[in-house]
Amino acid sequence: MQKTERNTGLLLHITSLGGDYGIGSLGKNARLFIDYLNQTGVKYWQILPFNPVVRNFGYSPYASTSTFAGNPLFIDCADVIDMFDFLSVDMLPPVMEPSDFISYETVDDEHNRFFSRAYHAFSQKASLRHKDEFNLFCEKNSTWLDDYGLFTVLSDIYQTNSWINWPEKYARRDFESITKASEEFKDGINQVKFIQYVFFKQWENFRKHCKEKSVQIIGDIPIYVSYDSSDAWANPELFLLNSKGIPDPVAGVPPDYFSKTGQRWGNPIYRWFKDDRPNHEVFEWWHLRIKHLLNITDLIRIDHFRAFESYWAIPEKEETAVIGSWEKGPGRLLFDYLKEKMGNLPFIAEDLGIITKEVAALREELGFPGMKVLQFAFDQNPDNDYLPHSLQDTNTVLYTGTHDNNTSNGWFYGEDINKETREYIIEYLGMDSDSCFHKKLIKTALRSTADTVIIPVQDLLGFSSEFRMNTPGTMNHSNWRWQLKDINRLHEESWFLKRCNTIYNRLKPVDHKSKKPS
Repeated sequence: MQKTERNTGLLLHITSLGGDYGIGSLGKNARLFIDYLNQTGVKYWQILPFNPVVRNFGYSPYASTSTFAGNPLFIDCADVIDMFDFLSVDMLPPVMEPSDFISYETVDDEHNRFFSRAYHAFSQKASLRHKDEFNLFCEKNSTWLDDYGLFTVLSDIYQTNSWINWPEKYARRDFESITKASEEFKDGINQVKFIQYVFFKQWENFRKHCKEKSVQIIGDIPIYVSYDSSDAWANPELFLLNSKGIPDPVAGVPPDYFSKTGQRWGNPIYRWFKDDRPNHEVFEWWHLRIKHLLNITDLIRIDHFRAFESYWAIPEKEETAVIGSWEKGPGRLLFDYLKEKMGNLPFIAEDLGIITKEVAALREELGFPGMKVLQFAFDQNPDNDYLPHSLQDTNTVLYTGTHDNNTSNGWFYGEDINKETREYIIEYLGMDSDSCFHKKLIKTALRSTADTVIIPVQDLLGFSSEFRMNTPGTMNHSNWRWQLKDINRLHEESWFLKRCNTIYNRLKPVDHKSKKPS
């Protein structure tokens, strides 16, 4: 049997990198993090969705206004000044004091002021080369960029992303009204396009540095889109909407051991079938979406994979997810279509939760690695599939935790588990004491048979519950706001990480005689 390659990755959203302007970006700290991954033998950097975030959804990367556009807050303002010789440093936002949490509202306002100044200078002073490059970018991305530009401007005018509440001529996309608005608001639309042009230029430089350092990016694609998005506004025919243009049914998951009433997400559901036949309009939209993301990442984690086999459809009138029905998803038909268009599909299937035999069979047929999370392993059932000794398939991505979990130390030392469970974990891991739990869990993951292990940076640094990224089902003010206040903290764990990668054969050939620094 041919041995498979064993790899390690770190999970850290780009906004969590910290930086001079109050948020992580594609600038200096991103390059330093890539260097750190290279130095410690880590192959993968997993990020959360890269798309724009908005205030009314708590800046969640899983509730974006576009599945194609990039998040303007990722843009490093200092690097923008270096990109264009007609910009000056006095345009930069004020430097902010390092903080453990992002003040999105402040950062958002300051970035908007900066982008407005930068675009005004670009429109007045940019060279012909830069303007030609900008026009070429707009032309190449027109299939999504034109709609996103107008959507963003109209959202600002009417102070809402909820397009169904705009004047009907815009909500229903009357052709003459949309054409007139595109011309009337051309300058504002071009500013939106300029920001995207800058974003993708910086992303290109970011990816170049990744490739130089042999680091691959794992992107993240939510299965559903937000109703309040340019995607739903520009392509209503792709979704199950009623005569009023409202999603009905809506997406979610039924009651389970996590929630007695389930989760009613409210996203529109795809019109996977039309007249009982596969809807190739939806399939092609997915092809364009995947192709776009693979142009800027190396692998893709597909969120809520189980809904491709069957999804929970909740009547729009229901306030919870208790009442609903399982409906057949596109299954293999969609993935065969994508393979025919694109060849190999470098996907990771997020198959957590209660998974049926049919969902497991679909993932195995397609050959996608699934996910296991060590925090879900210790229910004292020796047959628990998440326990390292129970892993049946090496084609697995094993996590100590995800962006939705408590930090490993927060989980172990806090109130998430009881004393009996804690004692069982100590015995299972062969711990002499309950100290440094995070390092023992990381070692357990890395020594497992899973081909790939992903570790959230908070777990590597041994952070507590205070620094978790998200608490699902809550509007917690700290959700999505954690950032690494001092990136130099990582170097305190560089020897530990590199040594573990070496011992457990997850490192390219290195000097095994290296000693721990004194």
